[in-house]
Amino acid sequence: MKSQLTALFVAMPLLFIAVQSHAEYVFKFPIEESAGGNLPNGSIIIVKNAAGGGLVVPPVVVEPDPLEPEIPACDPFDLTSKNKDIGKEKIFPTEFRHTNGLYRSCELKKTLDSNILAKFMDGISTDAGDGCKNAKYENADSKCHVNTQHFSVEFKISKDPSGNIVLNPFNNNLKMNYGSNTTANSVLTNMKRVVVNGVECNNYQAFAVWLKTCTYNVSYNSLVSLVGKPFIVEFYK
Repeated sequence: MKSQLTALFVAMPLLFIAVQSHAEYVFKFPIEESAGGNLPNGSIIIVKNAAGGGLVVPPVVVEPDPLEPEIPACDPFDLTSKNKDIGKEKIFPTEFRHTNGLYRSCELKKTLDSNILAKFMDGISTDAGDGCKNAKYENADSKCHVNTQHFSVEFKISKDPSGNIVLNPFNNNLKMNYGSNTTANSVLTNMKRVVVNGVECNNYQAFAVWLKTCTYNVSYNSLVSLVGKPFIVEFYK
């Protein structure tokens, strides 16, 4: 026993020296992407304890609903009650066959962006919106349409080497026609940009008061994935 205690007392100082010497080294393990790790940046939040010892929980950031109506009481599926017109969009109204029934758009919550001339909902009807569903190739000029309440988006029909139908966007393939809607046309007088469902429609041109076009370079499959769902359209100065 005495020899074991002697060995322990001899080893203890050596252990302290080893610990102190290793304390001079810092080991770094990258965790987030910016440091070479695999987790998304900002996914790790380190907080200090509150004065009372409780854990400080960072506030939850709630993303605003892009389809939030200006008037909360507005119900796009209310078509019969005495309140059916409350909060409905008036300048660019949209009505289409939604996956849950007939949909009439509400006026969207106002934006603080002074460059936005108009912001409204549009939609592709489930019953007749997709005119390219049964597309057939006839010649090099063959085209088909996907129609929303406010636009017509054309796709060029062609065939791949295996004979399969291919639908591609092309220049000035989105057309908007507000005809005699003088209120809408007055809003669009200063329009320079069109953004549909978050994608800018390039090469905007106004051929006449009633006819405007732009190039909507979005695939057919991506566009028809919106059938029966509302999406946002923005007109900018």
